[in-house]
Amino acid sequence: MQDKNSSSQVSVAKFAKNTFFAVASNWFIRLIGLASVTIMARILTPQDFGLVNLALSVVLLTEVLTYVGVNNALVRHQNPQRADYDTAWTIRFIINVTMGLIVFVFAAPFAADFFQREELNLIIQILSLNFAFKAIQNIGIVNFERELTFNRDFYMRGSARVLSFVLVISIALYFRNYWALVIGSISRSAALALFSYVMHPYRPRFCLTLWQKYLGYSAWMLLSAVAQGFANHIERMSLGRIADNYLVGLYTTSQDVSRIFTMEIAAGINRVAMPSFAKIQNHQQEFVQKISTAFGAFALTAVPFSLGISASADSFVLVLLGHQWRDTVPLLSIVAIAAGLRAMCLPLASILLASGHQRLYALINLTFSVVFATAIIIVVSRGDAVAVAQAAVAVSLSYFLATLLITAFKFGVPLTKLLQAVGRPCVAGAVMFFAVVWLPVPEQWLAIFEFLARVTTGAVVYITLLLMIWFASGKPDGAEEKFLREVQSRVGRAK
Repeated sequence: MQDKNSSSQVSVAKFAKNTFFAVASNWFIRLIGLASVTIMARILTPQDFGLVNLALSVVLLTEVLTYVGVNNALVRHQNPQRADYDTAWTIRFIINVTMGLIVFVFAAPFAADFFQREELNLIIQILSLNFAFKAIQNIGIVNFERELTFNRDFYMRGSARVLSFVLVISIALYFRNYWALVIGSISRSAALALFSYVMHPYRPRFCLTLWQKYLGYSAWMLLSAVAQGFANHIERMSLGRIADNYLVGLYTTSQDVSRIFTMEIAAGINRVAMPSFAKIQNHQQEFVQKISTAFGAFALTAVPFSLGISASADSFVLVLLGHQWRDTVPLLSIVAIAAGLRAMCLPLASILLASGHQRLYALINLTFSVVFATAIIIVVSRGDAVAVAQAAVAVSLSYFLATLLITAFKFGVPLTKLLQAVGRPCVAGAVMFFAVVWLPVPEQWLAIFEFLARVTTGAVVYITLLLMIWFASGKPDGAEEKFLREVQSRVGRAK
């Protein structure tokens, strides 16, 4: 029994370490991205951001057709050989090069005509270079996820991001127009491709020996990616059809900033959760036990950030973006909540993919995409961006509740246990929201001092109330326990 407990402690410690590096990687990359947005927002205009974000939406929506799931297939593979890696890389190479050519030749002129913006043609054609850099990226880095060595992944992605950050800020200061955003996007893809070979010794070769095996897995993953991509960009593209660059810039920047603190943090946790679930997919009892913990962990981070941004949107915008972005405030206060709800749905992806339910995952994404697109298209005809954001919140809330029901039904997890796991952070977050909104702040205070006061108040109220609710609930095994254990471990090592 002692050996088993010791092994369990080592496993928990390893999971915590890898979670730290995965989240730290996403945090570091996104904080640099946030610093980039903060600086660029003071150099460029909302119109610049609106135009380039619209072009990026076209490229990214097309890019989802390259997400055939070969990386996930390798992560789930118990013992992949060189032929597996080379086949996966070759499939990815062919698809990316093909889609890059399609975007350059067909999608760019079509988008320029559809959105009635001639400048989109050249912007999208240049952005199509991202497909080429993605095509040559080293497939060997998938082992960072397979082996849970996220420290190396952190160094790779962090180095690439720093390099592109320095380049894009330099270009923005020189050109002072939207081309800085375009070149910045390309430089990030190029730097990541370069560092993928620096950080991993694997050198891929062209091979299609196992193509049937990987394309069979990829069909449902492709459908999932298309559905997700459509849902992620329908708001932007619908507004781009009827609104000017200024309004598109306000809305898309609200989304991007919100996702840095919600979706991107959750994605970092998800990168650890998926391979971790894959390793225990044949241990049903342990697999089911970890499901509620995963939902609790995602809620633990998504709730305070989304509600915190919503409650302090006014000072948040002034500090991070500047006065020319004041019109973003009513949008950000709503969009942040939608982003938080979407982030809380991510555990279902890890659970279904790790257990081999690609078809179900694809059908769920397709259903959500259809419902979401229908709601947005109906609302966007009114030309009201706030109404679009409100519709996104309503559909995202419905999707989150459906996610809990599907998880409970499919894997036999008691629904009450899932509701308790996400309910504790939600209750603490709701109280925090009103505490931040109602915080009395002197009018003469600078925006930075108001922002810091609201952040401090929110953090103290949320953490205190969350722990009180957890203790009152009998300290159940869950995300809170893992959080406290990690804090105690780090404090002990610091001493």
